Amino acid sequence: MFKAVIFDFDGVIWNSPDIYLDIRKKYLKDNYNVSLKKEDLALNLATPTKEFVEYINKKYKLSLDLEKYKKVKFKMFKEKASILKINLGVLDLLKDLKKNNIKIALSSSNEKVVIIKYLTKLKIIKYFDEIISSEDVKRHKPFPDCFIKASKKLKIFPKDCIAFEDAPLGVKAINSAKMFSIAIITKFTNKKTFKDFNPNLIINSLKNINYFKLVEIYEKSNFKNKK
Repeated sequence: MFKAVIFDFDGVIWNSPDIYLDIRKKYLKDNYNVSLKKEDLALNLATPTKEFVEYINKKYKLSLDLEKYKKVKFKMFKEKASILKINLGVLDLLKDLKKNNIKIALSSSNEKVVIIKYLTKLKIIKYFDEIISSEDVKRHKPFPDCFIKASKKLKIFPKDCIAFEDAPLGVKAINSAKMFSIAIITKFTNKKTFKDFNPNLIINSLKNINYFKLVEIYEKSNFKNKK
């Protein structure tokens, strides 16, 4: 029986990747005349801003300044964030998990100030027992550190955790943490995207996922006995 559920933030809780990717494309096009490729966007869905900047500088031989980019990113995001909403099924699942005494954590590559601000704005921060951000670990996805730290904070063994991700590198991090991984397909991914990352389950959304469905999925998989 699982005892905790860990959520990624961007893409799983709300559809913020739409805006972040638009910001990245616009910033690079306007300032460096660089057109980001689809692979650049897909590969960096789960990466912190610092690692995205390092990736771009190396691949395109640029010299983006991290702090300058972050400042512009926060300003542009703030201007657009009002149109964002919580993803379908998320609130109902959070309520259901809480009602059934399941521990809930969030593990994200985003900055803590952003996470706290928007979880509060979405009125769902009360459901999370622990929040792990990019500042809380030295190694980011695809390393498992943020998920392992969440399980330690919750005082739940990794094998007793289910974790949701929308990014291939996030799924890799969950698997490396020895947790049950569920990949969520978005406009940026499909089943083929996750083929080489071996999630335990792939779903289209959280719309029809509840506590009892997760119990059924987890128990039928015999996941706990495999570890």
